Amino acid sequence: MPKGRISKRTVDALTCPAGRDREFLWDNAIAGFGVAAFPSGKKVYVVQYRQDGRSRRSNIGEHGRLTPEQARSEAKKLLGVAESGSDPIADRKAAREVRTFGSVADDFLSLHIATKRKLLALYFTFGEYDFLSLSEAPNEEVMASALIAGAASGGISHLRTSVAMTSKDAMKAFKSAGSLSKSFKPPGR
Repeated sequence: MPKGRISKRTVDALTCPAGRDREFLWDNAIAGFGVAAFPSGKKVYVVQYRQDGRSRRSNIGEHGRLTPEQARSEAKKLLGVAESGSDPIADRKAAREVRTFGSVADDFLSLHIATKRKLLALYFTFGEYDFLSLSEAPNEEVMASALIAGAASGGISHLRTSVAMTSKDAMKAFKSAGSLSKSFKPPGR
């Protein structure tokens, strides 16, 4: 495997010999930083490191989209992450993963399995919101804690809530409002 300083000139001159699937040029200044040339002419900057006894190689980016200096800077970061014990490949894969609707729904449902909250119904809807849930909790504080925990997970956003009252509770509220209205004075009057 050839070694040398990775620069625009050396990368442009690098070719893949006939009969090989790729050719590497490894930087002599930063161990683990290299560039791979393919028979198609494509060249990709790579970083290689050892983790848990295994050799790991990750692409940094294509030559042309990145300069050798930009690739070298990114290689230093990735090698530093690997040196600290993290796996840059696993970190990158985790960052690209998108939570499925099923996992978000499972999280939402698990919030309501607790003894203080009860999920009465869950409907999947079309329109502005993806689903509608009818839930019961002993008070607004308990329900708000479930909603805050769901929103904090990053899986639920754009919540809209409505408090529903029984007719008995509504009658109590109307009676209380009637007695309050006698002493209520609007601002400015």
